[in-house]
Formats: sequence, structure tokens, C-alpha cells
Amino acid sequence: MRAVLAANKVSLWQFVKFCAVGVVNTLVGYGVVIFTSYGLGLDPYSANICGYAVGLMVSFTLNRRFTFRSQQAVLPGIAKFLAAFAPSYGLNLLVLHLGLQQLQLPEYLAQAFAMASYSVTFFILCRFFVFRPTTDSTESYGADTSALASGRRSAPYAKQGEDG
Repeated sequence: MRAVLAANKVSLWQFVKFCAVGVVNTLVGYGVVIFTSYGLGLDPYSANICGYAVGLMVSFTLNRRFTFRSQQAVLPGIAKFLAAFAPSYGLNLLVLHLGLQQLQLPEYLAQAFAMASYSVTFFILCRFFVFRPTTDSTESYGADTSALASGRRSAPYAKQGEDG
């Protein structure tokens, strides 16, 4: 039971960090969408693509380093990240299209709904596919969850003289 609680604490903290990265990513991406749409006069779909292109770079970098603390090689990580991004972004475009064409929402509101659908889908895929920790390592979490569950400190944090 303690192991489950410890793992849930790690997952909750990871979700909080993912949300913080999401705020930064959303501000950057949405800023690019609005700038390219209203400042440069691009259509909503082209503006959306620009926002997500910039946001994708920010998201990979921050989530890899900060949220999931992944030690995997960059290129395989990017490949998985792009594989998870594709269906998430596809859903984003579908929601954007439905919001604009079917529901006749104002662009800013349709963009916000599209971004929300993308964010939820992408978190799930990042958590369980892209940055999933390996079974023999806790590289993505930065802590030994079995040590957390038992109340022991993991080796890097153990005081001298303590049994690991």
C-alpha cells in the first residue's frame, strides 16, 4: 500500500510539473498563434501550426529535463515525442475545425478548446509512452519509489552509516 501511495505522490508531482510546463508552453504557443494570426494576418490554421511548431520545441525541452527528468538519448526521445504529438495535434485540429465551422465559436475560444484537448491527450501519451521510466530504472522520476514507499532513503540520498 505504501508503494502505491509513494508512486501516486511521484505521479502527482510529475503532473504538477507538467502543468507548469504547460502554462509556459501555452503562453508561448498561444502568443505565437495570436501574433501570427492578428499581427501577420495568417489564417487560423496556419497560425495554429506556427504556434505549435514553436511550442513543440519548448515542450520537448522542458518536459524532458524538468518534468520527466529523462536520461534517454535525445533522438529516440524526439521520435517518441513526435509520435505522441501527431495524434494529439490531429485532435487539436479536429476540435479547432468543429469549433470554428460547426459551433461557430469566436477564433480565440475555438483555439482555447483545441489547445485544451491537445494538452490532456499529450500528457497521457508523454506520461505512459514518451517518458515512461524503464522497468530497471527510475531515471524519469529521479527517486527510488521502493525506497520512498518503505521510508528508506535511496542510495544517493542515504546518510553514511545507514543501510540502503
